Amino acid sequence: WEHEVPEQPTRADVDAALAYIREVFGEFPLAKSDEGGEVGLAVFLAFILTLLCRHLFPTVPMFWFVAPMARSGKTLLMRCGHIIATGNEPGMMDFPESRDANDEITKMILSSARAGIPCFVLDNIRKGRTIKSPPMERAITSANISGRLLATNEFLNIPNTMTMAATGNNVNPSDDLALRSLICTVLPNVPD
Repeated sequence: WEHEVPEQPTRADVDAALAYIREVFGEFPLAKSDEGGEVGLAVFLAFILTLLCRHLFPTVPMFWFVAPMARSGKTLLMRCGHIIATGNEPGMMDFPESRDANDEITKMILSSARAGIPCFVLDNIRKGRTIKSPPMERAITSANISGRLLATNEFLNIPNTMTMAATGNNVNPSDDLALRSLICTVLPNVPD
């Protein structure tokens, strides 16, 4: 990193920083809006800023990194954002595919909150899934994560300091989850 961040950045400083980010991450073919706006880049930057400033907000949206095909770079992009913000690789978890998936997700969220992880990441959700998850919706909109500790009668109520993220091919959040999410789409082999 060759750039110093001034104590009081000017618009020119901000523009130079954004140009640097575009240079570094310009190889990722991120989705643009119909008007040509850089939607994918905006969501990626929002992910980084959310991780950096998570302690300032009681709730934050979930971030989805999706693509139409495997090996597109969506997980790498999410990992890069996490490393920039935290200095560490994210812990990755599988999306449970069992009939009691919501119970399993509830346990995963409570355990992650208790461990104090900065980002709850569900990696490589099965292709084509539309995800409906009341526990994830609740975690995104709740300032606290509550539940019973596994194999005990101890009830936990933990401040929610996590950001939630997911990756997958042709996956989408459904219903209320979509309204609480930002989606970064990677479009490999798509000409500008």
